[in-house]
Amino acid sequence: MVIQSLVRDLPYATEDTQDPKGVLSLVERVYRHVKHGILTHHYAPGYQVLEPELAKILGVSRTPVREALIRLENEGLIELIPRRGMRVIKVLAEDLADLCPILIQLEVTAFQRLQRQAVALDAALAMPPQQHSNLDANLSRYQQEVRVYRALVNLCDHPHLALLSSTLYDQTDRAMQQVFCLRKRGLPDMPTNPIPPQQLVARLMTEEWAQTLDSHKLYREKQLSWLVDQMRSHL
Repeated sequence: MVIQSLVRDLPYATEDTQDPKGVLSLVERVYRHVKHGILTHHYAPGYQVLEPELAKILGVSRTPVREALIRLENEGLIELIPRRGMRVIKVLAEDLADLCPILIQLEVTAFQRLQRQAVALDAALAMPPQQHSNLDANLSRYQQEVRVYRALVNLCDHPHLALLSSTLYDQTDRAMQQVFCLRKRGLPDMPTNPIPPQQLVARLMTEEWAQTLDSHKLYREKQLSWLVDQMRSHL
């Protein structure tokens, strides 16, 4: 199917975008393809396409495209415009500034749940790093960290918390892509993480877990404030 090869051609494709066993519905595959394209800036902010054209590109009918786009609109990634198709929404600095404290608090809440439940974190500890040689060092480090944070939130076994966090992670990921795609040089380094993600996982299971959470919260506040500042300065 055309959509399978298109997904493979998108930058930084992950296991979430693949369907090797063919078990996903057509709507789900279209949804994952378009969403991954948005998050990786393949479909940049402002990108606009008619539904029939997108369906033709993907090699599917209009119905699964329409259903997938409705889901993406509900997540705040696109807007559907009558007779003009879908348009990718730009992440604005002021919106991000409002969302970041919420994301940080959701992370802290999820990590607290993990600590109380003594959840086995072997899966997060064993996550191999993903290297992309063509990425800026700041962007690569951010993606490595958030990959672990997402995994930890999902491990806390709270579907609503995971869903809310995922939506906010998507927005911060898009903001990072906007900054680094439009301003590839001259950016100051992001704040240094005092607790690398793999150490965070281990330290959550020690008596110093409360101090660990405080340090993580402070770092994330600095990191996401850095992101908002770059958006205000360069976008």
